[in-house]
Amino acid sequence: MSGRATEETRETCPCGEQAPTGDTTPATEKAAKAWAGVGVLHSSEEVPVTGMERRRGSWAQESEAKRERGDGPKGILTPTVPETATGVRKLQRTLYRQAKSKPKWKAWSLYGDVCRREVLEAALRQVITKGGAPGVDGMGVEGLKADANLRERWLTRLEAELRAKTYRSQAVRRVYILKDDGKQRPLGIPTVRDRVVQTAVVILLLPIFEADFHENSFAYRPKRRAQQAMDAIKTALLSGRREVVDADLSGYFDTIPHAALMRLVKGRVSDGSMARSGRYYPHVEPSPKSCSKLQEGIREATERSTYWKEPRKVFAQVNRQVRGWIGYFHYANSAQVFNKMQERTQQRMRRWLWKKHAKTRGKYAQAYSNQELHEHYGLIKFPLHTTWQRS
Repeated sequence: MSGRATEETRETCPCGEQAPTGDTTPATEKAAKAWAGVGVLHSSEEVPVTGMERRRGSWAQESEAKRERGDGPKGILTPTVPETATGVRKLQRTLYRQAKSKPKWKAWSLYGDVCRREVLEAALRQVITKGGAPGVDGMGVEGLKADANLRERWLTRLEAELRAKTYRSQAVRRVYILKDDGKQRPLGIPTVRDRVVQTAVVILLLPIFEADFHENSFAYRPKRRAQQAMDAIKTALLSGRREVVDADLSGYFDTIPHAALMRLVKGRVSDGSMARSGRYYPHVEPSPKSCSKLQEGIREATERSTYWKEPRKVFAQVNRQVRGWIGYFHYANSAQVFNKMQERTQQRMRRWLWKKHAKTRGKYAQAYSNQELHEHYGLIKFPLHTTWQRS
């Protein structure tokens, strides 16, 4: 290309390459350290090289002005971050260029970039701007928005957890919103802390997968909207096409195959720490509807017409229902729901015994403690600890 020198980026790793020789620049010296095993070079670092085969449509063939605007051909844009986050913007551009110029390239050290303070700060700014309801811990974004000192201390703790790899996501608060057809749509609300980490991950993953998305894909992409999809349909119709297929996947986000999704992510991200931490994000627990069905079954087994029955028979019937329910739902994040269901079951069986034996002190009676319910009457215990299945 005439008129200016061209540069391309390539991934470097501690093995499988030969160290460069000859004149060096600060960038090549940084790469040489990695070849020699000194220091850690992230997959986002750029190394100037020459003589490499260029891929058509890659960033190297774009003008400087186009690279500044979108960093990609045909209007494909990297995610929008605050203009003040210049380091984050440069990181996104580098990741996009690497992925666009090399279809088989994988990012192999993204977890270190997630822990970078400027990335976490950019993520927090996005979360604060969007607002949103508090998660299960009851913490909103108002305090972090108003108090700079609190925001600084809060980010420092979060950064330390991520670097020590002790961070674990919390439960997601489940709420239901009413749809136009009268049905309810389940909505999960993460804590502010988890939203910041998730946003930091998105900031790094979006430019990588933007390089692979189809030109006519408009959903959940930066700088894309439904109106552009309508424009594409209009253009196709004016060009002679006559058929439009309107399809909707019912409950798609409730049935995403997470194992298959993680395999697709691994096609572009070869970072074990990112993959392991990512498995904690899907939150799986028994739905309120399934909990209500179990409670209804227990109520039927302990209604007034059963007071004449022997306790062992009633407890055995309840145990059969609870044991089957546990076997089906004992997975992932079920511990918190299981604890609530155990308390409700204990209380229901305790009241049944009070009424059967004509206790007059009601719920304040000291008889039939939880220990007695389990040890003497044989009430089954809910498992309160769950281990994630790693694929």
